[in-house]
This record gives sequence, structure tokens and C-alpha cells, in this order.
Amino acid sequence: MSDTLTPAADDQPFVPDGPPLTSRRGSQSPPDDEWLNLELEYVDDDGKVRKGHAYFVGTDPTWSFYDYISATASNGPKAKFKKVSNDGNFLVLETQDGNYLSCRAAPRWWVYRSSAYPLGWEIVDGKLYTNYHDGAVGSVHQRIGVPDAYYLRVNGGDTLTNCKWVKADN
Repeated sequence: MSDTLTPAADDQPFVPDGPPLTSRRGSQSPPDDEWLNLELEYVDDDGKVRKGHAYFVGTDPTWSFYDYISATASNGPKAKFKKVSNDGNFLVLETQDGNYLSCRAAPRWWVYRSSAYPLGWEIVDGKLYTNYHDGAVGSVHQRIGVPDAYYLRVNGGDTLTNCKWVKADN
């Protein structure tokens, strides 16, 4: 695994070990069998709050960074998610290409789509969390050596706010 703080081609997946965390109170639960977008707000390099959605960084599986998720449109479409199961208020989410929302690159925990190791996700007070990490998801602007995007990262960067599941418009 790379020692850099940016996403890297050799990043490894997060493999859950031990029991998941318990659900927080007041989480948002979307309807079953409906495709959703993740609407969010992130902080840009100028300190301004921007509205956005979760996007795939790329579309070609042979490309190293295609599976990462960002708060800005980069080289991929807006991500769509569907609840496939839940554990308490944590949702296991499938992406429109048949993968699952997960995270990778411990200890940096970049959010990405994965064919294995699906995690549970919940939104509480407008912040996005996994069922294995205490910290909320944030965004980190990366552009050197990787596609220019505000990458989503568990427990790092500027915390996303006003997150909510909305009916997919794509």
C-alpha cells in the first residue's frame, strides 16, 4: 500500500474485523427498492460550502481510480445506490453497476465501490457514517497524481454536511 495521503493504485480494501458499531439515533432510512442519489454539502478550497452529490471518479474498471467516490463530477457519472439490506439503521447499499458502497486504504479509508466487503451506512444529523468507524465521512481535494476531485474519506477531511438520500434523477 502506498504511504501517500492520496488515493493510490495499490490501496487495499477495508476488511471488517469484529462486530459492527450499533446504530446512532435518528438516522434517515430510505425506502426499499428505490434508486437513490446521495445529496451532500462539502467545503471547497476557498472555504465555501458547496452543494453536490456522490459521483464515481471514473467508469473504466481497468483504470486504477475508477472505483473511488467523490463529491464532485470528475470522470464518472453521479452514483446511484439501492438499499439491499440493513442492520438496525445501517444500510448495505448496492451501486448501479452491481458493486457495494465500501471503503478502502486503511488507515485513510477512502470511500469506493467494491464487489466485496460491503459496509453499513447511515445518515445522522446530516452526516454520513459507516458501521465500523466512529468518524463521519468528509471530503479531501486531491489533484496531484490522481484525477482532480473532492474524494470522500471516512474519518478525514472536511466533514460532509446536509447529507440525505434523494430519489435518483439519473
